[in-house]
Amino acid sequence: MTKTEAIEYGEDNARVRWRVYTSDNDTVSQDIGYVNFESVGNGVKVTFHSAHKYTDSYNAPFNQGPMTAVADYLTANGLQDYFKNAIDHYRDLATE
Repeated sequence: MTKTEAIEYGEDNARVRWRVYTSDNDTVSQDIGYVNFESVGNGVKVTFHSAHKYTDSYNAPFNQGPMTAVADYLTANGLQDYFKNAIDHYRDLATE
């Protein structure tokens, strides 16, 4: 993966911004996003935002007709699982 990241630190928050330019497995042509950690009361609020653009070769089976809805569903499910696992990982790190 070819990627850049920048970390911003505030008094009660931190944000990691990223941009993916290419992926080794030829699935993502671009991914721009961030994860934000914000102190809220006695806890931490974690917010993710990510905008993906998949490669044409990865999306080829889903580029026409009703299959586009399938692609949207699979993408949403996969990203939801990925970011849920990331939050769980950050929680584990914070409680060690």
